[in-house]
Amino acid sequence: MRYQSEVFIAGPPDVVWGELVDLRHAPEYVPLVTAVDPDAGLPLRSGSRLHLTVDYLSHRLDIFPVAEVFEPESRLMLREERPSLGVVELEWSLASQSGGTRLTMMASIAFHSLLTQLAARSLVSDQVIQDEVDASLARFKARVEERMDRQGGRG
Repeated sequence: MRYQSEVFIAGPPDVVWGELVDLRHAPEYVPLVTAVDPDAGLPLRSGSRLHLTVDYLSHRLDIFPVAEVFEPESRLMLREERPSLGVVELEWSLASQSGGTRLTMMASIAFHSLLTQLAARSLVSDQVIQDEVDASLARFKARVEERMDRQGGRG
């Protein structure tokens, strides 16, 4: 299962990247994340193992994704493999465009078994997940642009 969304942010890639890797604010814009352990894996860099708390179907889960790809101002990918579920990846790609930044977010889940996939799909639809990815990116865009406006960083 793969979900993708993209937005244009009226800010340069270095500013967008800085906000993206400041994961203390992730609960504001990363789907399902409710808390980030500031002592685990921060500041973010390649190979960092994070400790995030997520709320999934009213269940609190602690997850420990690894920053598999860390290319400043270009690409970030967090990956976690859960034996009972499969592999979950969140990836953000940045590209300079027309005085701003095109930010693409991809979320993918590769289930270990068909039974696990069927069970997951019975609990939450693909459209619900896609809507959350879209909303997440819209929240991130608003956060970056509001901070830039407060700091006088855009016209």
